[in-house]
Amino acid sequence: MTLRRSATTGPMSRARTQTRLSPEGLTKGGTPALALALTLALTLILAPVTARAQRLIPASACIGQVNDLAAQEQRVYRGVLFGIHSAADEPLGTTRYDIQRNPWIKLRHNEWRTAVPRLSRTALNDSRMDALSERDWFAANTSTPVRRGIFETRGALTSELVPHLTQSYRAFQCRLAAICIAAERAQSLDPQIVMISGIAYYEVTVPGCVAARVPAPTSCFLNALGSTAGPPGAGTQFATAADQVIARTYCPASMAELAGREAELLKLATGYDAAYRTLLQFAGMTDVFLGAFRTDLLTPLRQALPLVGQLARIPCFLAECNE
Repeated sequence: MTLRRSATTGPMSRARTQTRLSPEGLTKGGTPALALALTLALTLILAPVTARAQRLIPASACIGQVNDLAAQEQRVYRGVLFGIHSAADEPLGTTRYDIQRNPWIKLRHNEWRTAVPRLSRTALNDSRMDALSERDWFAANTSTPVRRGIFETRGALTSELVPHLTQSYRAFQCRLAAICIAAERAQSLDPQIVMISGIAYYEVTVPGCVAARVPAPTSCFLNALGSTAGPPGAGTQFATAADQVIARTYCPASMAELAGREAELLKLATGYDAAYRTLLQFAGMTDVFLGAFRTDLLTPLRQALPLVGQLARIPCFLAECNE
């Protein structure tokens, strides 16, 4: 028997082989497993490049950092009004925040604890708590957080404190507006930042307010082009368009609500302070009056006491007297 070479090695066979290996052949006459493998390989190769170019974050990260800055401003503002005492003089149950914005509560004498998991086994004494307490970023060089509040001023009328209270509230509004401007500049990827001790700051000027250096909310950095140039966080994208809208519109509305709520509390505190100081004035004047006219007042009162017992001798001509 004679072996013959198959005719399939001719030009038509090579054409069919080339057709099967072409891109069209992958879908028409090729193997589906090979097409699936190539598609998966391309996906795995290109996915890390896309992940490095952009990092998707929800709006909650930006909103959370804005809320942290606003909460610190609220604590600073209330410290200006009511004062900040030494940790040793604070009563049990007092809450303090450290420079990392971790809350601490005074559980026992000379002992402060926190609920933060990584610091749950750490205890601070009073002096250490004073050293680690958060500082006002506008005056971060202060050596101690202790200060006397406006309402703690003695020997003054409430009307004399109103200008200082009004100015403090105006400064509070300015600093809230500065936070919103810093968040807006971060979302616009403004490269004009100042790095101090590894922290990014923006030089912000609010109309009618003193220029301030505000911590940049790094979670709000947004780069629509996905570039890796610019400040820390460049290349970050919000997860959805809704997240972007929420992040851009959240700050002005929330800061206005916070300022309005603090204005109502300021009215309440001012009214209470005025009533308390007025009562102290009446009490003081009454003490002075009784001290100066004690003899002239007590003598007639003592002489009038025997007359009270003689009132029963006065006859009663009314029907109700017999009941």
